Amino acid sequence: DGGDLVEVTTDGGVNETPMWSADGKRLLFVGRAPGQRRCLRVYHRGDGAIAESGDQDLLLAPRPLVLADGFLLAVRRRRATAEFDPPKWLHDLVVDPCIAGRAPTVVCEGIPLPAAMDVSANGFVVWLSTEDGLMRVDRVRRAITHRWTLAELGDAAWPVRLGQLAAHPEGDLAAVTFWGLGWRQGAEGGRDVVTLVEVPRAGASAPAAPSIRRVVAGPDPRLLGFVSRPPGQVDAEAATQPESPR
Repeated sequence: DGGDLVEVTTDGGVNETPMWSADGKRLLFVGRAPGQRRCLRVYHRGDGAIAESGDQDLLLAPRPLVLADGFLLAVRRRRATAEFDPPKWLHDLVVDPCIAGRAPTVVCEGIPLPAAMDVSANGFVVWLSTEDGLMRVDRVRRAITHRWTLAELGDAAWPVRLGQLAAHPEGDLAAVTFWGLGWRQGAEGGRDVVTLVEVPRAGASAPAAPSIRRVVAGPDPRLLGFVSRPPGQVDAEAATQPESPR
């Protein structure tokens, strides 16, 4: 009835991008108290306590993702050498247990800094988009299994850039937004599209040509993600409709 409201944050700072853990017991969000740096915060529903991550090298952009086991998938920076001023950074894909004093587990070292990332439902497949391409990372093998440039995914004759990214729950399919596909100097007909990129099933070890399908064209496509439905619901729809949407 709206009468059981719980105010989580009371510090008067900036608090944003809330994310629930799969069991619903923890709420993770990015916060910054007045005069302090942004950090990752964890709200525990059981006792109302809020813990803060002290890892200043855990990046908050792209936004970390909460895995099904409650751990955090994130990008962490590290110094390439101690000789550069300002320092030169490398970036690793890590799983952070959000426990003070316990080091993150490195999934893949030396990745390009992603603009966006998403993960399969079981947490084993990670998709990363950068300013010039798309990558698929296998968490079990701790390696990039597939990598494509924009020229491979789009029309090489047109300047394009990746926007939003959504991984399919099963991991072998992703949807990406291309912003400005079709625009070039002195030309008409610019458009944005959402494209499906599918990789070969289970265990392809070498990069392979993706199956590509452009599914949305318009002035401003908004990519929200994939919707999962119970198999029974899909079967029921298939029995009543000539072609059930998936």
